Amino acid sequence: MSARGSANTGVTSDVLFVGLTRPAMAFGVTYAALLANAVITVEAFLLSRNLLALLACVPIHGLCTLACRSDARFFELWADWARRSLVHRFANAAYFRSRTLSPLRSASEPWVRP
Repeated sequence: MSARGSANTGVTSDVLFVGLTRPAMAFGVTYAALLANAVITVEAFLLSRNLLALLACVPIHGLCTLACRSDARFFELWADWARRSLVHRFANAAYFRSRTLSPLRSASEPWVRP
């Protein structure tokens, strides 16, 4: 191989694959973010009984747009993280008085009481 041909061009991606694996989006955000924005805005309106509370959707949508611009699957990845991390930390806290899934003492976490 010559010196020109040995240069690493990096990872290549197929345009069709990227387009097919991208989540469905509306107004620059995913449908999950759009639904969450609608729920938060409507709840704010119902609690305050003020029509100006409906304007809360604009900054929330802006934050969601910024998050989706960095990664289109941001909300899906965040939901997966929360499902794995937060649920396991607090699911058994009342029953076992700890964040473990088992009443047995863990060797890696000796401070956790069963």
